[in-house]
Amino acid sequence: MKDGPYGFRDAGEFRTVVGGFFERVRTDPDSVLAGSGLVLVFRISDLGLTLTLDASRSPNPPEMFDVRIEDGTPVALGACVYELTSETLDRVCQGALPIIVAVVTGQVRIRAGNHFAVVRVTDRAIRRIIPAYRQWRRAGNSAGPSLRGDSN
Repeated sequence: MKDGPYGFRDAGEFRTVVGGFFERVRTDPDSVLAGSGLVLVFRISDLGLTLTLDASRSPNPPEMFDVRIEDGTPVALGACVYELTSETLDRVCQGALPIIVAVVTGQVRIRAGNHFAVVRVTDRAIRRIIPAYRQWRRAGNSAGPSLRGDSN
């Protein structure tokens, strides 16, 4: 739950902010996830939600991967499953907490998947979106994010 500059008031705000952001950036043809075959699942423990970034299918422009936010804890087969709070995900996406540090310090728990290979890909993908996510948050979730950090 929201406490300070990171996190979200409730599941609705999470869906609007995070869902809206990933709906926009999933069209990036240079996405690290596009064509990777990875399915990344983020169980958001404090809100009872699951965010899934699914790149298991071939990219179908303009959508380079699928994004789902669901109630509960559905898990796609073959996924790397991360468990964390919404505040931790927000901190990671804003660049305030590297995903690798979050894993090592126990703020993110990996519940399934090939830990080392997937964490490296996840880290690269997140580092690439940090400027656009920061802009999205500063603009009240309405600016057209670019992975270069400028407006569309």
